[in-house]
Amino acid sequence: MKTRSKVLLSTAVVLLIALGATLYASGTSLQGRFIGGGSIALSSSSPSGSRSVSISDDIFVFDVEATAVRPSVIQAEDVLLFKFSSSTTGDIDPANGEGGRVSLTDSSGDEVGHGYVVTYEAAGNPFYAYAAVVMLGTVTVAAGDTETLTLNLDSSSLLDESSESDDELVTSMKYGTTTVTGNILRY
Repeated sequence: MKTRSKVLLSTAVVLLIALGATLYASGTSLQGRFIGGGSIALSSSSPSGSRSVSISDDIFVFDVEATAVRPSVIQAEDVLLFKFSSSTTGDIDPANGEGGRVSLTDSSGDEVGHGYVVTYEAAGNPFYAYAAVVMLGTVTVAAGDTETLTLNLDSSSLLDESSESDDELVTSMKYGTTTVTGNILRY
């Protein structure tokens, strides 16, 4: 019985990721909206520039800011969609990147969400990859405060390091109607 439950759960995760990638590409979103208002923006601590691939790579950092009078809430089971792209053909490796785990941590280092990478080859390239991150619990930001969230993944699996040139990676995130684009990373 446990094996059947694991297979059903794995199938549901794959379907959620595929749906997330399709919706992100079409400009639509899955569930997700702030309760209480607030904003999401790229954090000043989000990485940029030259980096080395790593099995545990913090690639995208963003801030959730509450208004001065009302808290902001991202609910448990909400879905944040992430897109990984490159302007250089072949930088994102579809064979190795598929199925890689991503995690979302709060400023205390606690995991607050997770998902898996699915790759997608657009007509005429370049490659894209997506991840639908499901929130594990509710994140509440007190009125007037900011919470910093960090996306972590295995960049050594996502990127094709076989060429001599730097691999470029840009991460963007969609939550509800908000899209935030990260800095250019070169590996």
